[in-house]
Amino acid sequence: MVRYDSDGEAYYTNFDMLKGRISDNKPLAGTVVVLVIVLLVIGSTMSGGSTQTPDFEAQWVEMDGSEGELFTNSDLNGKTVVLDLMSTTCGPCKDIADNTLKPLHEKYSSDENVIIVSLSVGGDSAEELHSYSVDHGYDWLHAIDVDSSVFTAFSAKSIPIVLVINADGEIVFNEQGNSIPIDDIETAIETADSAAGI
Repeated sequence: MVRYDSDGEAYYTNFDMLKGRISDNKPLAGTVVVLVIVLLVIGSTMSGGSTQTPDFEAQWVEMDGSEGELFTNSDLNGKTVVLDLMSTTCGPCKDIADNTLKPLHEKYSSDENVIIVSLSVGGDSAEELHSYSVDHGYDWLHAIDVDSSVFTAFSAKSIPIVLVINADGEIVFNEQGNSIPIDDIETAIETADSAAGI
């Protein structure tokens, strides 16, 4: 479409020029369409927000190393939860426990609205997970994925994965790897914890 200025002269916007170039170059048009789709996908994954925690069932590990009660994700509602998907045989999981979860536990252990749960998705028994936590001084809550429902529910490909779940059961932080910035987790906890008090 040709536009005219106040003197009756034709002018073209940058968009008009782009449309002209694309119509003259069909391969470029295909590239532009693919690029736009990729940018939309990336934008939607980076736009923040939260998603509801998927349904899962796990089992608490008791203080004596025995199997505790079964629980579901909805049983955790009402608390800000730092959920650590891990295994006792996973080296990077130990790095996360030592460098991230221990300092978080020290900071939030007196906050009754924040809990940390290391949930083994690696086939550990309650006794194995208990021994591991005692040997390394991991004094927060531990649980086991008894039927692989947790690993499957989160569509996990590998561990460790650390999530922060707010009091409404929404995931507000989700990161994977052996070096997860503690500052990012603390920011997610503070945001979720302060919102819970509103």
